[in-house]
Amino acid sequence: MLNQPPRESVWLSCVYVVLCAVAIFATVPLARAITEFLDQYVDDTIFLVLVFVVFAGAAFCVVRSLIRQSGTSISSYLWLGGVAVVFGTYTYSLRDNAVEALHFIEYGLLSLLIYRALSHRVRDNSIYLIALCLGFIVGALDEAIQWLTPHRVWDMRDILLNSVAVGLMLIAIGLGLKPAIIGPGFGVRGVVLFHRALALAIFLFGVCLLNTPPVIDLYIDKIPGMSHVRGKSSQMAEYGYLHHDPEIGSFRSRFTIEGLKKQDASQAKRAAQVLDQYPDVPLYPDFFKKYTVINDRFIHEAGVHLFRREKYLNRFLDYDGRVSQSKRYKRAVLIAWRETKILEKYYTKTLSLSWYQISPKKRALLNAAHNSETTYESPVSKSLITKVTYQQVAWGVAGSIILLLGGSVLYSRRRNDKATNLGEV
Repeated sequence: MLNQPPRESVWLSCVYVVLCAVAIFATVPLARAITEFLDQYVDDTIFLVLVFVVFAGAAFCVVRSLIRQSGTSISSYLWLGGVAVVFGTYTYSLRDNAVEALHFIEYGLLSLLIYRALSHRVRDNSIYLIALCLGFIVGALDEAIQWLTPHRVWDMRDILLNSVAVGLMLIAIGLGLKPAIIGPGFGVRGVVLFHRALALAIFLFGVCLLNTPPVIDLYIDKIPGMSHVRGKSSQMAEYGYLHHDPEIGSFRSRFTIEGLKKQDASQAKRAAQVLDQYPDVPLYPDFFKKYTVINDRFIHEAGVHLFRREKYLNRFLDYDGRVSQSKRYKRAVLIAWRETKILEKYYTKTLSLSWYQISPKKRALLNAAHNSETTYESPVSKSLITKVTYQQVAWGVAGSIILLLGGSVLYSRRRNDKATNLGEV
């Protein structure tokens, strides 16, 4: 692999890549069952140690191979050591959910297989960029399948985790092992393939970023077997606004301030009736399953603010004067008061028609305990994308793909022109 391309044919190397990706995808429906089994019978620490043992075994084989080769530079060992440190640190950070550490093994192996398949045809530094794009594509597809699977969710952090695993393996290969068959620079063929792979990665990720609840609502009922998506607690992407209020702090919403006022004016009666049906904490999961961001964005937002307020208001009222200086007490006061202010100012009519209004006595206690100098940013709807708009993402994705594909065409012509000139000579 380091001094010559794989002995098998190109198509067989590609089959290995596909089989590895399929194996990763096949574990998605089984992940919950695997996690529950491991939680019951295997301690997270033991599982984490097993992951380290697998990695240590692979690292030992690599170092042993390098020692046997003459002329291995110190920088190779330093790069491999750096990769090992990053891997260890990142894996240890997942100690509370050790199953996720499997991503490093799965995507590290995938990255290696992609490199092997590409090395049949690409022999310059672009091989690493192409492999990274292809690994990202598999990771994004993995998350998309999870989103389609009942009881699983889409998480951009997992895509990052998968990409880190792919990148670490490629760094280990390119800067640690330094394959002799990979030359310096970037050849025309490699650049063309990189442009196309990056365009495909941006297209796939762009589809995910544009698959918002309003878009999902257009097709969800037309595709058999997708009704469960309506009940998901999170979606691929949502766009909204980050509002700043000098008196309250910051909070996110799927509506502008003017839009919130209009929704509150038109939906208040129905929203209050819905919210009054969920007076107890054990009922909250039923509310979130029925009133999702696909089914009813306004009621969902109002409910999350309201239930968060109720949780911390009750916690505040349960404290006594002896713990009035504790961090938990202060946090309960801060959250209960600020969420109350958000509800009273931006969900005014809905709150007034609901029985969730705070009694004057409770309000007086809360006002007396609150510290107005403390800053607050509500975590409600924290997954909303507020830095860019839906339209900006759509145009950015389309423009990037056009530029990349256009660039691949230009490089292809350059390659053909060179071949023609050499033929004439």
